[in-house]
Amino acid sequence: MTRSKPEAAYEPTPDRVTAQIGTETRVGLVDEVPALVVAWSLREPERVGEVMLFDDYTPRVIGRGGPRADDGAPRAAFSRQRPGGLERRPALDGASLSRRHVRLTPDTDGIAIERLSKGTVVIDGELSDAGFISPGGTLMLSNELVLVCERRPSRLIAGAMPAGTSFPFGGTDPAGLTGETPAAWRLRDQARFVAGAGSPLLIYGPSGAGKEVVARAVHHASAWKDRPMVMLSGATLTRADLELVQVRTDGPFVVIDELTEVPSEMQPHLLRTINHTLGLPLPRPRIVATSAASTSAAAENVRADLLSRFILSLRVPSLDERRADIPLLIRAILRDIAPEQPEVARRFFSALPGAESEGGHPQGEPRLTPRFLDLLVRHSWQANVRELTSLLWSSMTTAVTPFLDATAEVMAQLRDTNETFNDPNALDARSVRQALDSADGRVVVAARMLGLKNRWVLYRLMEKLDIRA
Repeated sequence: MTRSKPEAAYEPTPDRVTAQIGTETRVGLVDEVPALVVAWSLREPERVGEVMLFDDYTPRVIGRGGPRADDGAPRAAFSRQRPGGLERRPALDGASLSRRHVRLTPDTDGIAIERLSKGTVVIDGELSDAGFISPGGTLMLSNELVLVCERRPSRLIAGAMPAGTSFPFGGTDPAGLTGETPAAWRLRDQARFVAGAGSPLLIYGPSGAGKEVVARAVHHASAWKDRPMVMLSGATLTRADLELVQVRTDGPFVVIDELTEVPSEMQPHLLRTINHTLGLPLPRPRIVATSAASTSAAAENVRADLLSRFILSLRVPSLDERRADIPLLIRAILRDIAPEQPEVARRFFSALPGAESEGGHPQGEPRLTPRFLDLLVRHSWQANVRELTSLLWSSMTTAVTPFLDATAEVMAQLRDTNETFNDPNALDARSVRQALDSADGRVVVAARMLGLKNRWVLYRLMEKLDIRA
């Protein structure tokens, strides 16, 4: 295939981006290239997150061990990619991998796969001798290795973590964020940048993507790190809550969960609180809000003068945008559960909590079948990390072996969340009003009854049809 020029990964220039933040000048190459990322490895689980970059667009051969004379193409080499460079890793091991298992031919749309041995090849869940995977697709080799296709920069922008900060590859960083994809490192970089300002901040992103976790990461990286973090629900926000914020002398880091759910009668009081706190001497409160909607979409439910005070915004990516991080998030979720649920550690980890553990967390690997992991990586996510956690619990409660697997109950849950949604343009005002009446005006419930993707689709439809809840 003829190679066409890949699209740029970062704005604003086609070749490289230079950013001046404080005293740092950060430069990141912006070329995106096809890549394969280790999502699961039977014998080398520590390699999850490692990446093979097709930076020169030449074919590669994947197999066990080092290069062979009959490879016919360079041997695939995996690295640990982090801002600032690549750490080259040893050749792949695994008794079930053939010496020459598959040949990979990249182009700008993905990677062509050709089986070279008797070892099995599963492409996007289907047994095959040859095929093609696009970004988000998966390749499973003999129940030994699962790889996920991506397009990613050949180099990541440097400076996403403060000097002197380190954490194990694939682990959770000191601020509580997990991931090794470019999206994860970009999120770290942006969180650290907005943490340095004192202006009101809006953290937005899809449902269940981890906006509260990001808020905690911003708190951890900010001058408010040693001050209290106060969580307030937007839906139940009261004048008493806001008055307490104003009179506190310890300069808390205040997070308002779901700005769009703040009642209209409370929004002027929130605006006055923000204006009041911005005029206070240090230490003053820092106001942060979360929202499932971006600033433009939030304008449907938040008055313009209030929304304009959130001059900083930070978007949290969905799992669909960081599929290669899903295995690392699974490990982090299960390691968080295990200390409080010893049965989880006993049944589903390769090692038990003990003297070799840190903080009660099992240091072994959670046991998942490659089929289950493959399904999770390719799943179309609606509630993101929250949905992932629910699927893991479903698997744990219905598993009949010491491995988390796609049980019948898990498959039913996956099918339910992969259902198609109704076209809002096909609904008339009468149908919408009937759903709202049946749901007692609860927009979330009515959206579900109408088969819409989320309440924001219904809000836009209601505005179009001039309907008030």
